[in-house]
Amino acid sequence: RAQEYEGTVIGKNSENWSDLINMCIPVGLKLTFPRNCFASMVTTGAKGSKVNQSQVSCCLGQQELEGRLPPLMCTYRSLPCFAPCDTATRTRGYISDRFLSGIRPQEFFF
Repeated sequence: RAQEYEGTVIGKNSENWSDLINMCIPVGLKLTFPRNCFASMVTTGAKGSKVNQSQVSCCLGQQELEGRLPPLMCTYRSLPCFAPCDTATRTRGYISDRFLSGIRPQEFFF
């Protein structure tokens, strides 16, 4: 039952993440190709990928460990800073922040 839940969460989050990336890149960028040097490197294939660009510009998305959500401790938390039995996507490794604007301290542990 837990594996079914994880599969559903990972599937839905990756669908949403893909839609978000397609909306943000390249349309949502303040400076687009060719005036954006980072976008130029990715578009020409010189360095990086669309995934790298999305992590900097949009969001990091769902973090997985060996293809699964981050495991829960015996206290039913993924990290000590979260409440027990909290089922929010953030508590199971979804990072909605981006590297450009910074991520929250607890997100460094995912």
